[in-house]
Amino acid sequence: MKHWKWILAGFVAFILVGGTIGWLVSPTSFRARADEVLKGKKANRGARVVVIRPTYTSLDRTTVEQGTVQAYETVELFAEASGFLQSQSVDIGDLVSEHQPLATIALPELDKELLKGKASVARAKSKVVQAQRGVARAQAELAVAKTGVPSAEAVLEAAEATRRYREKAHQRIVYLRRENAVDARLLEESVERKESAVASEKAATAAVQMARVQVDVAKSKVEQARADVDAAQADVEVAEAEAGRLQVRLDFAVIRAPFKGVVTRRFLSPGAYVRSAAQGEKAPVFAVDRTDVVRVVVPIPDRHVPFADKGDEATVEVQNLGGKTYNARISRTQGAEDQATRTMRVEIDLPNPKGELRPGMFAKVTVNLQHLDRALVLPSGCLQGEAKEGKGHVYVVRDGRAVLAPVRIGADNGVVFEVLAGLKADDDVVRNYSGTLTNGAPVRVDDQSIHSYK
Repeated sequence: MKHWKWILAGFVAFILVGGTIGWLVSPTSFRARADEVLKGKKANRGARVVVIRPTYTSLDRTTVEQGTVQAYETVELFAEASGFLQSQSVDIGDLVSEHQPLATIALPELDKELLKGKASVARAKSKVVQAQRGVARAQAELAVAKTGVPSAEAVLEAAEATRRYREKAHQRIVYLRRENAVDARLLEESVERKESAVASEKAATAAVQMARVQVDVAKSKVEQARADVDAAQADVEVAEAEAGRLQVRLDFAVIRAPFKGVVTRRFLSPGAYVRSAAQGEKAPVFAVDRTDVVRVVVPIPDRHVPFADKGDEATVEVQNLGGKTYNARISRTQGAEDQATRTMRVEIDLPNPKGELRPGMFAKVTVNLQHLDRALVLPSGCLQGEAKEGKGHVYVVRDGRAVLAPVRIGADNGVVFEVLAGLKADDDVVRNYSGTLTNGAPVRVDDQSIHSYK
């Protein structure tokens, strides 16, 4: 029994002596191995993490995008008449009002044509006056002709009465002659007087017919005179149309601002020859932007497109103006996505009476797309890496290990995000871990963890 004790004591002494010698011979490697052992023990215990559970709450679906300020309207002004650029009254950066003349093109030949056209108008108008006087004369002649008809008819009535009287007197003379009561010469005189009365009646009838014909002739003269007036007025309209056409061409020689705005580009200088757009000119003379109202153009990502509607509230922040913000609403949407970028163009109109918003500026635009009364949410700090196209990852503690779980993201206001799929309300999700986790790594849940988001 004592023999075995001595053997055991010798073995322990050998180990202690060997360990001491190893420490003295290679202390660095020994300490390293000791550290590895200690670290292994700590690793087996797992990293300490704080977890949180998804919570149902109300949430506004918002998106924050970079927008660009654009002019409400941009127009390139072309010359509509060919000639030399005679003068310019504005330059780049000048504010202009609606219909303000900006430049004038010299068109001397057209000026002469316009003078000729105006003379043609005056001549045509004088012919109208002459034709109207002809109508007055014809109407006067008609009035005279009409007065002749009653006179002729009165003479005719007298002739008819005379003829009837002579016929009756002749019949009495014929009867008396048969009875040999009168001389034969009286019968002959009676015949002559009767024939004379008949002839007078015929003459009076012809006079009536002639008077009526004269009335008809006078009426036709009136109608002809009126037709001459219509023709003269038509000539006036033709002459005025030609003069108007020339005036329009001359008006084209003056380039005017289509609206209130600012001149953003100038392409030509006085003295340059300008061809009209009708002759194929592709270079404009000016470009004018309307800036009293501006458009803020915002590209809405694909996952938010179904929720972007006209009238949605938006906040526009312009850093170049000291972070000044504008409260507005979506004015219009494109209604379709750009296939190259998978975004939809949205426009927000902003009043710009002082001109402080200038085309080309960048703006941070926050759009309130949707209000959710009940949404399963998590703090944004739970996301691992960058979420793209509504997809992301979070670490979930399951059986003492961190499991990287994919989640589908809905609304996101920058503080919390909506979980559409991938988690349940009783899942413990790692929040704001500052170290490095790997999928399946052991972890320890901090006793002070918050179990729900409020």
